[in-house]
Amino acid sequence: MNRELIIRMIRQFIMGGTIIATTSYIAVYLNPTLAAIFWSFPMSMIPVIIFMWMTNQPRSKIGDYSLSTTISLINLGLFTLFFGYLMKYSKKFNILEALIISTIVWAIGSFLLYYFYLSKY
Repeated sequence: MNRELIIRMIRQFIMGGTIIATTSYIAVYLNPTLAAIFWSFPMSMIPVIIFMWMTNQPRSKIGDYSLSTTISLINLGLFTLFFGYLMKYSKKFNILEALIISTIVWAIGSFLLYYFYLSKY
């Protein structure tokens, strides 16, 4: 890899870590709903789009990324809904078990989304 690419990747890594740390802080010390709203801002998507643009990716590829991300949000919604339900209404599972189960549901959903829809992009 060339030096410029490595520097860009490090910047993206720092940006991603900052987003996670800030969202975690807001969720723990301020308000979980406010953290969810903060997290929903496309902070993680904007740098990817800029990176794709700066590396001269065609507009169609950037559009495919955006559309695929939109469809993938359905799967993320499934994960958060399933996990939230297990945490709020089911006393059968501890938090780690609920995360594992929800992640398995997410993985199955990801496979199905890719196989039936996203692989067409």
